[in-house]
Formats: sequence, C-alpha cells, structure tokens
Amino acid sequence: VLFNLVRGSGTAGLCGIPPIRDGVFIRPLITYSSDEIRAICAGLGISYVVDSTNLSDDYTRNKLRHIVIPHLKEINPSAVKAALRMNEALREDNAFIENAAKSFLEQHRSDAISKEALLSLDNAVLIRVLRRMHGRNPSLENIHIREIIRHLREKSGDFELSVPGNVIFACRAGECSFSEKIAYEAPDKSADILQFDRPLYKNGYVLLMTKDDLCKNSPDAANIYNLSIHKAVKFDKIFSKLEVRTRIAGDTVRYGGMTRKLKKLFSEKKLSLRERECIPIICDGEGVLWVPSFPLRDGMTAEKGEEAVHLFCFKETDFEKTFKEFL
Repeated sequence: VLFNLVRGSGTAGLCGIPPIRDGVFIRPLITYSSDEIRAICAGLGISYVVDSTNLSDDYTRNKLRHIVIPHLKEINPSAVKAALRMNEALREDNAFIENAAKSFLEQHRSDAISKEALLSLDNAVLIRVLRRMHGRNPSLENIHIREIIRHLREKSGDFELSVPGNVIFACRAGECSFSEKIAYEAPDKSADILQFDRPLYKNGYVLLMTKDDLCKNSPDAANIYNLSIHKAVKFDKIFSKLEVRTRIAGDTVRYGGMTRKLKKLFSEKKLSLRERECIPIICDGEGVLWVPSFPLRDGMTAEKGEEAVHLFCFKETDFEKTFKEFL
C-alpha cells in the first residue's frame, strides 16, 4: 500500500492485495503481521526460513518495512491495523464504482461509445469505464486516463491519442473507441493528372476516366456497379484538365445549392482520420469537382443523351481482382 502511495496510485492500488481475489486466489495470512506469524510458528513449533534479501535496505520494499513503518508505529502503534481497515473500506468503495462502470458498459455494448454518454459519467466511473474499454492493461496508467478525459472535455472535434499497449484512443464524429495502432505509410499528397483509360493508383484507390460507360453492354456491369463509385460528368463543363489529389485545409464543394466544407462532410460521414487523409479529391480549374461517395459539383451531372466523361473510383483490391483488362 505504501509503495503504491508513493507512486501516486489510484484507489485500486491503495486497496492493497485483497485476502480473496476473483473468488479463486486466497491469501489467508495477508492480514497478519510478520511478528504475529513468527509468534504462531514458535507456539506451534513450525520452522521457517528467512529470505536473506529481506534484510537489505537496497530494496524499496525493505526501506518501507525497516524505516518508514517503524516511524508510523511511533505515531500510532496500531498503524498497520489501521491501514488494513482503510484497505477494507476502500475495497468496498472501489467495488461499488467498478460495478457502476460494468453496468454502464453492459448498456452500451458496442465497439464505440458516444462522447456524450462518456461525459455524462462521474469522473470516478469514467476512469474505470475507460480502463475496461482499453482492456484493463496495466500499462495504461492514471496519467494516460487523465489525458484522455482532458481531451474529451476540451476538444470539440475529432482527435486521436496514442496510449500504451500499441493502442489508439480515437474520437470520431462523436464516437469514442480504443483500437490497435496500425503502421501506415504516409499518404501520397502529390497531385496527378487523370488521363483517359489509364488507371491512376493513389493511396489504396484506383481512379479511372473513360469516354464510354464501362457498365454499358458489359458482362461485368453488375460487378462494376457493385464495386465502384461512378459518375457521368458533362464533358463541356469540365474546366481544364482533371487533377487528383488529397484534401487541403479549406476545401469546399458546391452541390444541392450549398457550398459545403469537405472537413464537415467527412466528419458527418464518420470517415476515419486515415480515410480522410487518403480519399481522392478530383478537381478541375474551378476547384473540387467530385469526392467519391458524395455528389458531383452542381451543374456537372450529365443527363441522358449528353456528351459525358465517366469517372470511376475503385478500392485498389477490388480493381486488381476484377478489372485487370483495364490495366
């Protein structure tokens, strides 16, 4: 208990080692002092061995035993018994809070929990909920929990925090979760010109521009529709060459009569930070023309019978498996 105290432990550490843990591990002598145990051994004629390392003050545990505890006993001869009473009271309090955390998580069975729900919790319960969400890994210390809570309370937008155990705590579109940290290559942020019938590979996507609709009279039409995102663009409305790049701060696109910020669109669609970094942005001389999964810029959709340029966006794995003939 003293060792945990000087390390700045929370309630669980100050509870000490319980006499019974998980209903399986039982320590029947944990509440007896070493003097009491030796006296019992002497009275019953039981021999015992003294670990020689217990005599050396080179170890922190022995400094506490040989120096700190005797001073505490000078203040209160029953200091050890008082500490045991404190442990018992703290264990009862801690069990109540742990049960509250467990009950909360049972009501929110999901890979992600809303930020609003987390912030509705009392801080003591929130700390334990976060520990349980992380998997109760001992490497997650109080300082990391406090930093997560600070971000939850102070950050209005999305954020990610790296925590021990090769794990990331992320808050995206109001949903919070822990996930394994995956090493990614930095996304390619260069701009590339999109050319007819030449697949453009970029950050896990393949962009393809054709003069004819690939789906028309094609035996693979169903697959193309299912595995791609497709738009028919008015040919005469394209201003200059088409360029493919990643998002730049301040990017907007106008559709439905409104100018919309890509940052907000991505947040509303609950795209991960990685997806936001990698999703291709197709632009012409007038700005953003199309972001896959979203509508075309106003006035750019080709109607039936109009001359059109067909834009396709595939996941790279889908394209490689199904559309080799276009390579």
